Amino acid sequence: MKHSLLLTALLAIFWLALSGHYVAFTLILGALSIALVMWLNWKMHISDERVLPPLLLLRLPRYWMWLLLEIIKSNIHVAIKIWQPRLDIQPQFKKIPSPWKRDVTRVVHANSITLTPGTVTVTVDKDSFLVHSLTDETMQALESPEMKEQLEKLERFQ
Repeated sequence: MKHSLLLTALLAIFWLALSGHYVAFTLILGALSIALVMWLNWKMHISDERVLPPLLLLRLPRYWMWLLLEIIKSNIHVAIKIWQPRLDIQPQFKKIPSPWKRDVTRVVHANSITLTPGTVTVTVDKDSFLVHSLTDETMQALESPEMKEQLEKLERFQ
């Protein structure tokens, strides 16, 4: 129950921060959408602390800020590559290890790869991802110890 209240509060804060409109109609729609999400979580048994631990919810904002910076850097890199007169790309597929114990960390990792411009997670296995990358640099960034460290911080708090 405490976990559901924390998730509801975090969703409400997130919704209010993104909305920017505080009139009654918009607040009612926000409350209804949060209620729908919580009902879906309950029906799919996602609100369980074993699936989505509360400490992970508190660590995610820091991870998102780090990921946002990585997305911006990758966006600039891909834009430079695309706008060059001679298209200097090296499209490739590669298996990236996924040593995570929890499914939620595996999902965050796979989605982070796909959100980053120039990379797409094609398949997810228990111990690896098949990733398509536009350039050597974007593939090397995925294999960097920095991403692994960030994800280890999330996994540690689960």
